[in-house]
Amino acid sequence: MQSTLAGKSYSYLREKLTRGEFPAGTQLVNRALAQEIGVSLAPIREAINRLAEEGLVKQVPGAGAFVRDISREDLEETYIVREAVEGCAAAEAARNIRVREIEELEDICRRWLELARAIRRQPDKMATAEQASAWADMDEHFHAVLVAASHNRLLEKIVREGRLLSRIFKATRNVPEVIALRGAAWTWREHVLMVRAIKNRDPDRARDLMVRSITRGRRSVMESLKREQDNTIRE
Repeated sequence: MQSTLAGKSYSYLREKLTRGEFPAGTQLVNRALAQEIGVSLAPIREAINRLAEEGLVKQVPGAGAFVRDISREDLEETYIVREAVEGCAAAEAARNIRVREIEELEDICRRWLELARAIRRQPDKMATAEQASAWADMDEHFHAVLVAASHNRLLEKIVREGRLLSRIFKATRNVPEVIALRGAAWTWREHVLMVRAIKNRDPDRARDLMVRSITRGRRSVMESLKREQDNTIRE
């Protein structure tokens, strides 16, 4: 029962972090959070310890737990690690994936295509805020299924933490999910090719496609941050 409540508390706090509701430096007060979630103090402490292990929270002796300030350097380093680790996970998935997992990945790609077509129907060929949110959710789902299909728990843990760090950075720094039709089409195509490589049991091809996808994402995010910084300087 205790572990279930700790899991509930962890999921609640993680969701608040990924939505940007806890800015960097926010103190996580155990008693207030316990009351807010409806649990005792022990599950809150366990959840915060888990977030600290993942590098999302900093525990200061005698002061408490605070939401960590994730820098651009942290983000870039995270993307570099993700390229290596998620590439490895894709290769392992090509070796170990099961039929039902392939079917789930193919279903996500079909829904991705439907969303890309909906973006194409927009007058400016840009995703609405709702469509961008749905796109991000599908991206998380796709990668969660793929990494789970590697059947390597350590890989799954490292990938989950790296992707979570990226999402929290973008949420706390107001980095928008800007999705244009061209980018949507490219992403859909790359993931279809990835699923095909995994289905064909081709680990080298699966790894290369995953690394290429993450590298493109890193470049896009860092360029967006640079533009934002340049605009701030000009103002």
